[in-house]
Amino acid sequence: MSGVISLRMGQTGVIPCDTYGVPKPMVTAWWKDGKLLHLKTENNSLIIQNTTSEDAGSYSCKTVQVYEFDKREQKITLSVLVNGK
Repeated sequence: MSGVISLRMGQTGVIPCDTYGVPKPMVTAWWKDGKLLHLKTENNSLIIQNTTSEDAGSYSCKTVQVYEFDKREQKITLSVLVNGK
């Protein structure tokens, strides 16, 4: 699954990580532009507060289904609009 999210500078953005399966898979990691992010998430969603141009990029979350050892990756591109453009 992939998508694009656009935010204006200063907004708060929520990037969801959709998970499937029973029991519900656990989020193992969030990545930005290929680099591992060390942070806490809420309900598997990444929250970016007071968005700046530095937050723009390609984000992905990786999940794992514990019992089936099934790994999934979801990619989202975040664009930050500067002065409404």
